[in-house]
Amino acid sequence: MSEDDGRRLIVREATVDDAAALAELIAEFNGPQGDVQETADRLLACAGLEVALLACTPGEIVGFACLRVTPAIGTRTPHALLTELYVRETYRRRGVGRALLQRAEELTRERGATDLYRFTGHQNLTAQAFYARHGYAARGVTLSRPVTPLRPRTGEGPWG
Repeated sequence: MSEDDGRRLIVREATVDDAAALAELIAEFNGPQGDVQETADRLLACAGLEVALLACTPGEIVGFACLRVTPAIGTRTPHALLTELYVRETYRRRGVGRALLQRAEELTRERGATDLYRFTGHQNLTAQAFYARHGYAARGVTLSRPVTPLRPRTGEGPWG
């Protein structure tokens, strides 16, 4: 990314027209998670629940983040969770991750949440350092357990 591209970086919400680029970035980050149509279907299924943000230079989409802000029964303020954040390796350490994080924080505030949570692997020291540089700190303990689906996955539709 040239100096000029860095100044022209924009972060915007993804649309179904971005499904191909988003599917490619997701595959780089998490391994293949379905084709372009499945990614487009998931974008539509998540409308109003989770938003995908894209970091774009004039020539390409170079990173993405996903933000989920949901109402909560047990608290007055919504819960906000940054579910994904990925920047292509050649664009790292150039402000792209920071720009995605800042936009996610803006949306968090706009939607009424007061805290933004991010889970990352305990072994992912690079990500932990990135978030610490931006004011994030460990809070609480996250527990998880695999849950077997009630029905076999068919591969059809956004949840199949």
